[in-house]
Amino acid sequence: MDAEKQLRGLIAEMIDEKTMSKAAEIADKKNEDHAKMVEQNAELKAQIEKLQSAPAQKVELPVPGSTEKKTFYKGYNLAKQGMILSLDDARKQEVAKMFVDMIHGKAAMQEGTTTEGGFLVFDEYQSEILAHARLSSVALRDCRILPMASDTLRIPREDGAVSVNWTAEEIALTQSEPTIAEVVLTANKLGAYSIVSNELLADSQFDIVSWLTELFAEAAGQEIDNQWMNGTTFTGILSGGVTTNTVTCTSTTTTPNRHVQVDDTELSSMVAALTSNKLVGAKYYLHRNSLHYIRMMEDTAGVRIWMLPNANQPGTIYGYPYELVDAIPSAPNAGDPFLAFGNMKKGYIIGIRRGAMSLDMDPYGAFTTDQTRFRLVTRFDGAMGLENALVVLYTSGP
Repeated sequence: MDAEKQLRGLIAEMIDEKTMSKAAEIADKKNEDHAKMVEQNAELKAQIEKLQSAPAQKVELPVPGSTEKKTFYKGYNLAKQGMILSLDDARKQEVAKMFVDMIHGKAAMQEGTTTEGGFLVFDEYQSEILAHARLSSVALRDCRILPMASDTLRIPREDGAVSVNWTAEEIALTQSEPTIAEVVLTANKLGAYSIVSNELLADSQFDIVSWLTELFAEAAGQEIDNQWMNGTTFTGILSGGVTTNTVTCTSTTTTPNRHVQVDDTELSSMVAALTSNKLVGAKYYLHRNSLHYIRMMEDTAGVRIWMLPNANQPGTIYGYPYELVDAIPSAPNAGDPFLAFGNMKKGYIIGIRRGAMSLDMDPYGAFTTDQTRFRLVTRFDGAMGLENALVVLYTSGP
């Protein structure tokens, strides 16, 4: 005990009155802050309780694509507040059930979140929706895809190379500069919407929302393929005049369709039209009607030019892979382009301004008819990158 007293005495001698006063001030400040925090927490709790017990508020929202406005009620706890709306008893029960289902049934679709696409749909199914196999977009898989940070994207491209010449001693070199052009992409809107009754969403054992998402995405992908080839909004490969590399069929046969005009010589000429550095990664792009005739073709030595796909490689024509594209016209007219060959990563560019194909949901625009609207909106553009990286085959003229 004597030693402890001595130690306390030494400490007291070392700490002056100013230090002790500062320590006491700090302690008082901490106690004051703690008291304020307790008071603020009590006020916040009271505000939350008041908000939870407040009646639902009437809100008007504009209907997308219209000047019309629809009314709905919102609040902190819609499942509870739906019961206290100023409606008749039968309508109260109906509205309350709808709010409960909306909040506690399933989450609304979120952009880019596939796990939140089952609005009012069961988690387990006893059946599935039967549909044809989905067709993927060839263009989005094979072309060069670039994101667009604004509505316009400008991409410089080589338009002409330099040339070199041999010169004698003391003779001036020949001047040569490359020429530069540009590809300009402007975002265009592509989309659609569907209306589904809330009864169907609530009662169906099928995943209606996922099915709609798949249908919209497939339709958008097929329309992008259509624009890539036929181009009314994009610059299409088969629009005519987009490349100077062309081959024309010699046959004038029109029965059963002009796809029959293609022969092995013209397919070989398409390969010969590209320089060796542009043949790397090249493919044929054709309609299935053309492939029907190509499968039976032989070269002058009696060797089939079409090779059957196997486990190690896809089917080939003259050793180059091919893609079937339904967007290519099934019945081309005289003098029409109907088959393309080249490396699309070099030859064609697709710009994506808003490419996430997520489904937006609007549960309020058709509120009075108890329906939910689903919308898909994307923004794309497409154009030739290097025109001499592709070659196009035309049917014979008139």
